[in-house]
Amino acid sequence: MVNDKMKLVSCFIIVFTSFFLISSCQKNESSDWSETELQSLQEQTTNDNPPPLQVIAHLRRIERNVALIIFDAWAAKILSSQKQNPNSPLNQLRKIFNPDHLKPMTMDAALAVTRQEGSGTHGVLTKERKPQDFVYHALWSRIADAAGLVKYPRASAHMKHFLSNTGKPIRYSQKEALKIIRSVDSMGESAPDIIGMQLEIAFLQEEMKKKGFEISHSESQMIAGMNRNEKTYYIARLMLRRSLSRFIREKKIETAREAVNKISLFKSKKIPAKSVLEPGAWQSHRPLAQAYRLISSQPQSDMYFAMGTFSTTHVVSPLELRAEDDLLKIRFSQWKNIYDRYNWDEGKFVTLLSGWCWNLKSDDCFNIEELVSLQVSDKSLSRLHKLGIAREYEIFGQTPASTLWDGVSFKDLLNSQKNEFWKALITVLYSAQSDITDPLESEF
Repeated sequence: MVNDKMKLVSCFIIVFTSFFLISSCQKNESSDWSETELQSLQEQTTNDNPPPLQVIAHLRRIERNVALIIFDAWAAKILSSQKQNPNSPLNQLRKIFNPDHLKPMTMDAALAVTRQEGSGTHGVLTKERKPQDFVYHALWSRIADAAGLVKYPRASAHMKHFLSNTGKPIRYSQKEALKIIRSVDSMGESAPDIIGMQLEIAFLQEEMKKKGFEISHSESQMIAGMNRNEKTYYIARLMLRRSLSRFIREKKIETAREAVNKISLFKSKKIPAKSVLEPGAWQSHRPLAQAYRLISSQPQSDMYFAMGTFSTTHVVSPLELRAEDDLLKIRFSQWKNIYDRYNWDEGKFVTLLSGWCWNLKSDDCFNIEELVSLQVSDKSLSRLHKLGIAREYEIFGQTPASTLWDGVSFKDLLNSQKNEFWKALITVLYSAQSDITDPLESEF
């Protein structure tokens, strides 16, 4: 009898322990994400396609404007006494470049150029190769070697990869991608100053009023207190919020608890995310939103010659949902992708040469600039690509993911007018920062 009781107690303990362990596992499955699991989610959503044409075109316009500023500064600082000399390097460059290349670029022109393959088709001038072309290639190989020995290791590596003529993309690890962004994007991580916040609060309220909406002081103050990276992530989360609102209204979901039950797939960590938002994505996939920023490297730095201005994609994907009364809380995974195309056009060419000259700080600077400028018309770096002895390529990178909780009133998700408010806010936030571009807002 005692043995039977002991057996019964033992069975009860086993059952209770099993139930506890199963419950714990289920709880951990839905709420605890390890770094490995976040990495797995990122790998499922990694997209090696470049950003949309509008982003790259906007980037090209910025590069042109920066190149023009440096060109004018170079002319004023180094060659001011040579302006009247028709044979001076400055006037040689003016003859070589199409006059349109010394003017700001329109968006239509930038889009037209972006649709082409950088310097043109690789190897299109193969039959025109001459011995001096290989000498010029060797010269730049030596320049790249020298750059690596001083303070331009990444610029050196990128130049050598271009000259290697493989055309294979460079894909930076998460650690390296994070290092690249942090080395150039100090403004993105810095908190805004008090005066800047006050100006942005006034701007947000005025611009939203123009669009027919009132934004509260507390909400505008919260947004104004974000740094640039936080703001770009916030724009992406607003996009997902609009997508969720549309899904809830289409499915006629009435409560936050019902929404959590309807989107129960988030209890699994194996549901992949899609690279774009689609109607119904919340039911069959982890939707994914992307907001774009352009980052300009500090002039004359290693990254300036390695990548110059490049694009970052702030990616946001939901991990889990929780219902707390009328509040729907969403845990997001956030990371950044970087992209650049290593190619050569006239604007980039001028920027690179003037930068090398300034950093040499030598009495021979004038002669070096004159020597190289004579090669621009026939033996430029873009010509090496066309000759088929060097090749342009793409650069990709992805930072580690971080997580963040964000909440939204379920009543706001049911309100189509609130959805339009978020759409207007996204547009205003894009216009508030010149380094953020909005090519895909029409899709939301």
